[in-house]
Amino acid sequence: MTDYCKYHPTQPADWSCDSCHNQFCNNCAKERPTTVNGLSTGTMHVCPDCNMELKWVGASNLIKPFWTRLSKIFLYPFAPNPLILSLILSLGACFLYWIPFVNFILSAVLIKYAFSILNTTMNGNLNPPDIDQLFTTDDFAPVIKQWGMYIFIGGLGYFIFTRLGLISGIIYTIVISYSLPSIIMLLATSERLDHALNPVMFLGFAYKIGKGYLIMWIFLFLLLSAPGALGYYIIKYLPGFSHKFLITFAENMYTFITYHLMGYVILQYHENIGHEISYENFKENTTSGLNNYKNQQPLAQEAKIPIDEQSEITGQVELLAREGKLDQAIAYIKETTAEKGISSVILLERYYNLLKIKKQTSDMVDQGNILLPKFIKANNKKKACQVFIDCASADKLFKPTSRDLLKLGSWLKQSNKIKASINAYSRLIKFYPDNNLVPKTYLILAKIYHENMENKPQSKAIINTILKKFPNHDIASHAKQYLQQIG
Repeated sequence: MTDYCKYHPTQPADWSCDSCHNQFCNNCAKERPTTVNGLSTGTMHVCPDCNMELKWVGASNLIKPFWTRLSKIFLYPFAPNPLILSLILSLGACFLYWIPFVNFILSAVLIKYAFSILNTTMNGNLNPPDIDQLFTTDDFAPVIKQWGMYIFIGGLGYFIFTRLGLISGIIYTIVISYSLPSIIMLLATSERLDHALNPVMFLGFAYKIGKGYLIMWIFLFLLLSAPGALGYYIIKYLPGFSHKFLITFAENMYTFITYHLMGYVILQYHENIGHEISYENFKENTTSGLNNYKNQQPLAQEAKIPIDEQSEITGQVELLAREGKLDQAIAYIKETTAEKGISSVILLERYYNLLKIKKQTSDMVDQGNILLPKFIKANNKKKACQVFIDCASADKLFKPTSRDLLKLGSWLKQSNKIKASINAYSRLIKFYPDNNLVPKTYLILAKIYHENMENKPQSKAIINTILKKFPNHDIASHAKQYLQQIG
């Protein structure tokens, strides 16, 4: 679960205070220089409330699950560095293949850069590494180790097929196919080939990651067919001289995506697998790494940053909140917006969260009625759902529009917040009994009670209500079919 800043409730926390047990973002944490014998040794972060030293909360509080970022992971190799390298390697494979050992060299360069991608990603830098030093002979240890890994896996597979039979060979192939990403990731984190090839260790590594590993493996398995599909459906219609280039280019891009994804999985699950990420390394990537991605909002939030038309008011509110003067911040917003109202979504959100913190429930619900449609319009699912949960819990008569309730019910169900989803759908039925969305909503509720709550009697009761209230509606036939399905 993500921890949020005490004074910026929508901002994931970067720091935690063991003294006052509060969390703060980088904007709230104070920096203090540290010295030894009068010489500067850097800076430390201290609590803005009690002035004690803060602890970094770790990368896991700042990153999103990899399955929510698959589109960005897929686009990763189209950044300038990997794209240029892939073009160079593909052209080399097409026109320099006749030179002795050229394919060997090109393969080494590809693996070296792929491991560089994996290493930079797993330590918090989500931008592709530079390619300046790739064509030197320095630091080819990862290349040698990976070749050694494939030689060992291939040799053992040959032994099993020839000595132990076809069935044993098939079992071995399945196990290795599933475990190969784990082996490579373990090789990157431990830098030891004997660890990476130890079944206890690479199977244990996958087990520690859990279901995330299975999701990653499925994505990689599906992506593996991309070069072949490219050849079958597209390349065969192009001139023959382009075939080798395009296939090689697709394979290179697949490799970069694969290693970036494996690095991100290590980053996401670093606490589970015992991989340490230091704040210093994390901060070194301010211009090109994770913090830069965070500023661009793919990791911490779903929505684009809205324009703040009332930035001066928001800035003063931030200062007051940072000093712990929350009541003054609320009063300042009321005073400065009394005439023209609040036009800024950012300021409106700050106001809402301040009211929530101070438990000014009635005012919070009033602002929630204004804020919720804005989040829904911006397709900001996470924030919209949270506002609904807050306001619905505080006010039994909280009444968004029928279409907003239908959308919220769906979003909450997707987020596995089943009770809140039922609440949204139930409010639609209660507050808008004559709305044409009600019959559909009844059937959705029946399915939720049966499939998510395992409450078959309640599901049947809802279906009977549909058949009683809407016997001539199109939804009635669907309700009958579903009733038969659940028995």
